[in-house]
Amino acid sequence: MNLVNERVEHSLFGTGKIINQETDRLSVQFSEAYGTKCFLYPDAFEKYLKICNSELGMAISEELRLKNIQIEAEKARKQQRYEEEEARREMEKAELAALKRKSTRKAKLPKA
Repeated sequence: MNLVNERVEHSLFGTGKIINQETDRLSVQFSEAYGTKCFLYPDAFEKYLKICNSELGMAISEELRLKNIQIEAEKARKQQRYEEEEARREMEKAELAALKRKSTRKAKLPKA
């Protein structure tokens, strides 16, 4: 979605115009007092920026929603990998402890 030349509102910098858009960054020109500021896209629209075009605002909200779903899914995958790794380590510890007990028992047997 092309946002170049779209107007945005910022709580501190006021009204600005998007002058450059990259995949994950926006450059916004504010008044001379503030100049050009860069923002992460679409993250900045969650807290800092509000686009003046309501149709684009809905599309950006949808992008944010999808991005948050992806972030949560990645967190869940990482948590699952962590839990699987912890279970594997616990299993290895138990196996090692069993081997130690077994070798200790053999050492204590009387010789014939």
